[in-house]
Amino acid sequence: MNEKVSVIIPVYKVEKYIRRCIESILVQTYQNLEIILVNDGSPDNCPMICDEYARIDKRIKVIHKANGGLSDARNAGLKVFTGDYVYFFDSDDYIASNLIEIALNTAISSSSDLVIFNYYRVDENDNLLSTSNFNSGTYEIADHNRVDYIINKLAKYTLGWEAWNRLYKADIIRKNDLYFWDNKVIFAEDFGFSLNYALHANKITCISDALYYYLIRENSIMSQAAKEPRLSAAIELSKLMEDKINTSFINTILHKEYPILFYSIMYEQLRGVTKENYEKSITSIDDKEYFYKNLRRVIGRPLLLYKYYGLVRASVVFMICILLKTRSFNKLNIRILESYKKRWKISEVFEINKSKMSSKKRIFLIGSEDFNDIKGHHIAISEKEYLKNTFPEYSIIEITASEYKAFRHILSFIIKRRDLVCISSGGNLAKVNSLTDYIRRHVIKRYKKNRKVMFPQTIHYKSTKDGTLQEYQKDQDFINKSKKLILCVRDQSSYKLAKQYFKCKIVMMPDPILYSNYNNRFNFEREEAMLLLHSDMEGALSWQDKEFIENILRKYTKKIRFNDTILNSDISVFDREEVVDSFMQKIAKAQFVVTDHLHGMLFCAITQTPCIILPIYNEKIEEVYEWISKSNFIKIISDISELAERLEELSKIEKVEYDNTDILKGFDVLT
Repeated sequence: MNEKVSVIIPVYKVEKYIRRCIESILVQTYQNLEIILVNDGSPDNCPMICDEYARIDKRIKVIHKANGGLSDARNAGLKVFTGDYVYFFDSDDYIASNLIEIALNTAISSSSDLVIFNYYRVDENDNLLSTSNFNSGTYEIADHNRVDYIINKLAKYTLGWEAWNRLYKADIIRKNDLYFWDNKVIFAEDFGFSLNYALHANKITCISDALYYYLIRENSIMSQAAKEPRLSAAIELSKLMEDKINTSFINTILHKEYPILFYSIMYEQLRGVTKENYEKSITSIDDKEYFYKNLRRVIGRPLLLYKYYGLVRASVVFMICILLKTRSFNKLNIRILESYKKRWKISEVFEINKSKMSSKKRIFLIGSEDFNDIKGHHIAISEKEYLKNTFPEYSIIEITASEYKAFRHILSFIIKRRDLVCISSGGNLAKVNSLTDYIRRHVIKRYKKNRKVMFPQTIHYKSTKDGTLQEYQKDQDFINKSKKLILCVRDQSSYKLAKQYFKCKIVMMPDPILYSNYNNRFNFEREEAMLLLHSDMEGALSWQDKEFIENILRKYTKKIRFNDTILNSDISVFDREEVVDSFMQKIAKAQFVVTDHLHGMLFCAITQTPCIILPIYNEKIEEVYEWISKSNFIKIISDISELAERLEELSKIEKVEYDNTDILKGFDVLT
């Protein structure tokens, strides 16, 4: 292969990340590259760093320009590139060393106009957040199926639409004068470019390889859910697409079936319309005339909806468009809109559990983690593993916390009296106004006559100024009125309190995470230290303490990894096992872990990783530690001054000893 690949990298305020980005492109196994760094008026040291690399490698060209935004920076690169293929790369991300080679080889061998690959979402601690899972295959596109490709592959995100997980053929960009539309005006400039390119590409190949590392920065736009849907920006994108089709594709299927393209472009933003923002979202639309005109066009083509969406989804889209067209903000319209959105959520859950729903013996695991807490996701994995092994004749149906909140009322028609209901371990019985607390009480009240198990909890009700116990009376009322309930607790103090407060059956059981065992699963050379500390409200260490700990650790290793079990983006249950496994590998690679996490301690136990638990005055840790106290590689210190001495002891351990035989016996209480 002699083809030149032009790599266009817009650069703006990424001083912390730019070197890793550039280094990952310089070490590509395919070397015939033109690397265009576009400094978009970055006010930090990025311009200097770009020039520094240009002096080192002759393949690098640097463009310095006034700030104009992401689209403008990419377009500056498109004006000067000379390659046979084009690859766009964001400057706070990094790529696999063989990305260009694999993508280019695929493009040439398959004669594809576009090659798409998967990507990893990672946080600033290199924790895996998710992996895309696009439909691999080769897609032949012609006039008769181009609309279908745009609607059911591109807009539906089954192949993604980002600029940076695609290798483009340069001739298509040049011949059709393709460029990025202004990201300050439209919704999702990457989506816009992918739509534009899809109008001209005739063969597209998607491969299963994940080759790109997409960084989700803390507090970044992408790490948080959008507060309001950007309907006006989506409308502007729709108008640009319609202008392009009216100019270059008049009297084609694209032109005749544009109404369905309009809805597919608007779809992502319409999904964000809720009962809370409904009125504000609709009234904020700049070009209402265009919006309502196209809604009428969609409503007027029901057979077109059926052709591309099928009967069920077409009827939902049809009804949504009618409701939006009425311009009425009455409560009935909003409730109907919400009910249709909930129906999609319910259908997803039922699709996943389709084969299990018809089973005569069912266990419903309710309230499991589907947010951003690694420990909660690991608990769910361990609970499901335990239930599957302990009750093999039962089908396990998981209903996560957000799913239960969304359609708890419908579940009461699905869960039968013969079903076993398990409430996922929430950590502690006493959290005030938490979702976990709400779900626990709602399940206990709604399913009074079902056999129920509340997985291990810690109980520590706190006294108020008048001497009463917060939340105690509420839990006592719910629990004592419920029949057939087994309450599992994970420490002796909680057991005594539970016996004192509640009339149900009380049993001692280890934390669910201890059901898992990674013995012989990982075989890494331990070469770094990990500082696994709370960054949320539970953290109790000062920056001076952290600096003290860091200085001591550097006596044993040069590399220190900082981490937390709370990630900066929610984790899908579909990605859960891969994300948790990646996190556990990082712990297993550590020579030492110093933590103030209870579950950090448990993670170290099941991966046989030497660990020191810091004194944070948390009553949960010492009592849960009793389950693993025979392990010679886990130490609790009462004062930070003991750290150096305990580290020295751990460094001299020749063989890590972890026998979970007695721990597993603790899980027999339900059998």
